[in-house]
Amino acid sequence: MSARHYLASGDNKTGVALLEQAVALGPDIINLQDAHERMGLMYLQDPGRFVDFITPTVQQFPASIPLEVFNLVYISVNPETPGQREALDRLNAIGIHLEVAQWIGKAYNNLGMGLYDNGETTRAIAAYQHSLRFLPNRATTLMQLAQALQKQGNQPASTAAMLRAAQIAPHDQSTLYNATVALFIQGKTARAVEYCLAALELQPHPKLYSLLGTCYRQLGEQEQAITAYRQSIALAPKNFIAYAHLANIFERPQAIKTLEQALAAGIEHAEIYKRLGRLYFEQGEAIRAAELHRRAIAIAPNDVQTHTNLGTILKTLGQWQEAHRAYEQANTLEPHNPAHLLEMAELTHILGKESVPTVRDSIETH
Repeated sequence: MSARHYLASGDNKTGVALLEQAVALGPDIINLQDAHERMGLMYLQDPGRFVDFITPTVQQFPASIPLEVFNLVYISVNPETPGQREALDRLNAIGIHLEVAQWIGKAYNNLGMGLYDNGETTRAIAAYQHSLRFLPNRATTLMQLAQALQKQGNQPASTAAMLRAAQIAPHDQSTLYNATVALFIQGKTARAVEYCLAALELQPHPKLYSLLGTCYRQLGEQEQAITAYRQSIALAPKNFIAYAHLANIFERPQAIKTLEQALAAGIEHAEIYKRLGRLYFEQGEAIRAAELHRRAIAIAPNDVQTHTNLGTILKTLGQWQEAHRAYEQANTLEPHNPAHLLEMAELTHILGKESVPTVRDSIETH
């Protein structure tokens, strides 16, 4: 859930909305300063609304350390606001107190989330890094930092952050999964397998088995990959990804059998129909191939490749008019591809030649 959605004014069930209602309905009953401190921490997830909130609130509660912290945190990563250096110095000075360090770390984390949602990745990274100076063992912040670094294109730093999170939270399956993915992306597949197996020891999960299969396949350990994909399917019989990976491992007859099993399991996915149709076509069963491609088109009518494949299949079957229509549809979806026009021109020529005897026969019978 994005910060903007969480703080949406129309959602009266979120924490900040409930606090706003409490302030409005019972200002003489509740602790107003405490309520505003809590709101301030939440508002950091939406920097635009935080700016409108913080100045009058600090004026209303000038003795509040948390509110001062939130204001300084925002200033310290905002290049358009004067006093960045002074804000950081003040935070470093008061951050020696454990309770204040907690406020600072959480505030930077929330601001990082808000900046990331706004597309301000560089500032979000800075906020997460500041947060970790005060709360160095916060796995969730490390995971968010890893996500932002990956978006920025810094995969080595992203992987390092993810591995540190996994070391801090070795019993958190999602953290181990993300560490596995990060290592796999970096090409450190053997280590990725270690983290994936550690995650599976906590609890079997189809997504983890699929990932494990992909790692084994990358390492050239095909039998172990097949076993992992089958374990994924055993836990989730409609796991399209596992079936697709299995089919890629096998030779054509076994690949066809695997994808037919996927259909029998009730999987309705255009890619399954398209892949299976292509395999049947390669095997010389063009009629079955055409049928499967038509079913794929019924699910995903805007897939250009499926229309192109169907045109090729129908052309092989000698169904010139239908083949022309298939290429015509492909050309409508992808008008700048000359290959479609060439196929259509060839089919138009064939259809034109076929029509001559038909016209001659028609004349002779009259």
